[in-house]
Order: sequence, then C-alpha cells, then structure tokens
Amino acid sequence: MTTFVKALLTAVEASMATQVAIPSPSIWLERDDPVESSECPALVIALGDARKQAIFGSEGDENILDVQVEVTLSVHTRGAPRTTVADPLVTAVHGALLRDPSLGGLAQRLGFTGLTPRQAQAETLVGITDLTYQARCLVRERDLTLFTH
Repeated sequence: MTTFVKALLTAVEASMATQVAIPSPSIWLERDDPVESSECPALVIALGDARKQAIFGSEGDENILDVQVEVTLSVHTRGAPRTTVADPLVTAVHGALLRDPSLGGLAQRLGFTGLTPRQAQAETLVGITDLTYQARCLVRERDLTLFTH
C-alpha cells in the first residue's frame, strides 16, 4: 500500500505533464542536490509538514483523519531579471497544478498559500521561486493511506 505522502507526490508530479514550460526530465521529486544553471529551467517538487487537523470520522474501528499537507513547487530559472525570467514558468506550473485541485480525487482541497522568490546560494544566475500550497486529504490512521469515497 502507498502512504498518502507518496500518493500526493505522484499526483503532483503527474499534474505537471499538462504544462510544457519545464521539460519532464527537469522535474524532480524531493531533490536535495542544488540545481545547476545548466539544468534550468527545472522544477523540484517536495512535501513539507503534514498535520492532523481533526478526526473526520471513522470506518469501523479505524479513525479517518483530516490531514493538511504542505506542497512546495520550486521553479529554478537562469537569467536576469529573475522575476521576468521566472514569470511564465511560474504561471504554467501553477496553472497545471490547479487544473485539478483534487489531484485526481486524492485531496479534498488544494489551495495556494504563498510565493517566495530567492536566489540560489551557489549560482548567482539561478533564481528560485517557491510556490507553496496546502492540500487537505483524508487519511486512514492505521496505515496512513488515503481515504477516498
């Protein structure tokens, strides 16, 4: 069985197939290594904290949890000015993700929560725009799989 973390990561990655601004070989899940300027444009998908908001209900003797998960899409670009270079990519990535805010029925709701532009530490020409979202999903407490109805 797949945990809700892996299922959400896979769904977010699949949603990027509808955008053409960043080629699929330049889309990574949970990449820890810095993105080099030669690899730009690139996208790194990661999940942040997952927090139980409440007990949604139960199925037999098992609790169904209402969980809020932070999703971060980091758009890496090369060039200046960073915002001008990143803008069409950010628009494409955001639009692709929110085309289906239920992520194929896995999330109850997916909402945009913020955008943070920054410069890569190792590369002066690489800019990073972090897009953050909150996904609400229902999770079986016993095995951390998604509950869909």
